[in-house]
Amino acid sequence: MICQWGLLGVDFSSDWVSQLTVNVTPQLVLTKPTFSLESIIGIAVPLLVVTMASQNIPGLAVLSANHYETPAAPLISTTGLFSLLGAPLGAHTVNLSAIVAAMMASEEAARPAAAVTFLFAASGISILGISGAFWGLLVGVLMVVVQQRLRGS
Repeated sequence: MICQWGLLGVDFSSDWVSQLTVNVTPQLVLTKPTFSLESIIGIAVPLLVVTMASQNIPGLAVLSANHYETPAAPLISTTGLFSLLGAPLGAHTVNLSAIVAAMMASEEAARPAAAVTFLFAASGISILGISGAFWGLLVGVLMVVVQQRLRGS
């Protein structure tokens, strides 16, 4: 069967439904990791620098600016350990998120709203085909509005 719209032609074979289910079904493929000096220099070191410069150091600075005296070594060691544990499973790096630290640390922060916003955004949920980042923002804004009205400000 051929369907044509303008210049676009799509050719569906007679068993296109069965081919669709075969082609989109994920397959578990074990891949043996390989290490090389090039990948360490070209991938690992830049990711370390980016993580330290954009998340960990600013996160510590935010905590310090808000009078949270936390030793850096245990925090960096812990995030490094969890990054190491997640790496074989394909997880991204674990870090001190500077933006979350900023949302949660200040006295005037709307902590429940910030926490709910972060949880929705990080959850990976999708409602009506719209990602959790949008719903987190929406719920966070609604919580701030409700909190301000309850406080009368």
